[in-house]
Amino acid sequence: MSKRMLLPAPMKKVSFIVHQSTLDKVITALHEKGLMQIIDVTKEDPGLLKEVEKNAVDPEVTTCMAYENRLSNLIGILQPFVSSKTGLKALFSPMVPKRKLVEKKNLQTLYKETDVFLQNLEEEILSLDKGLRMLEERVDGVNETMEKLSYLLSYNFDLSHIGESRWVVVKTGLTSDIEFVKREIKALDGVIGLTQIGKKKEKKWSVVAVCHVSCKEKMDVVWQKYVNDLHFFPLTGTPLQAYKDLQKQKDNMIKEMKVIKNSLHKIAAEHFYELLAKREEIQIERVRREVSSGFGKTSTTYVVEGWVL
Repeated sequence: MSKRMLLPAPMKKVSFIVHQSTLDKVITALHEKGLMQIIDVTKEDPGLLKEVEKNAVDPEVTTCMAYENRLSNLIGILQPFVSSKTGLKALFSPMVPKRKLVEKKNLQTLYKETDVFLQNLEEEILSLDKGLRMLEERVDGVNETMEKLSYLLSYNFDLSHIGESRWVVVKTGLTSDIEFVKREIKALDGVIGLTQIGKKKEKKWSVVAVCHVSCKEKMDVVWQKYVNDLHFFPLTGTPLQAYKDLQKQKDNMIKEMKVIKNSLHKIAAEHFYELLAKREEIQIERVRREVSSGFGKTSTTYVVEGWVL
């Protein structure tokens, strides 16, 4: 028995070029008979349109494109949350896009159906996506702060003391010129704490220095030239305490992200292929009108892309 008979046929992405005069018949046949899941239809050479006379563009083309963009945005958001098989499962039992039977309908009916379909779904998806992106940004910010705090975990001082007070200036940072920094701070009658960080070959240290407020300008010069300043406002407590607090915040945010991702997984499982079908229907109507508006005026060809068994 051949391998072709043993293994299910995987979906393959294909593309082909058709002349605009036959495009309508081709995509109608592929779409209505379910022979191909069309994912894109574009002009092979859009520049040609600048060189030829064109009829007035059907105003519905613009409306179709607006709907396509809305649907494409939602599809792009849900795409990462569509369940897919990997490894041997993908080889022996590949994912096959769900087929959805649709009836041919006029554009106004298609617009109305799409509006009803997206009425609550679009807002929900966009809201979840916004919440997820905000949490991801917050986690990135926490990770950045935790990385900076990790250089100071061996120090026992309150982070709120960093900066200028009535009597002293406290600064923290990273330097590879530790001997120079030590010498300059001691010359200012200041106090400095240091810890080597990273690998020994890197020769980098974290430093915490304290000087009288009258030496602030000279201390600023040292930091500007030889130290990468570290800021932690509005954190308080020791570096270790602040680090642990941020870790808890991060864990909670990751839990919130997991809840949102689960919601997006459920929505993708229920609506992803219907979104694809709606976009395909509207895209086909848009292309038909583009073809009609330019019929006989140009030799434009179209590239059709899609998935076939």
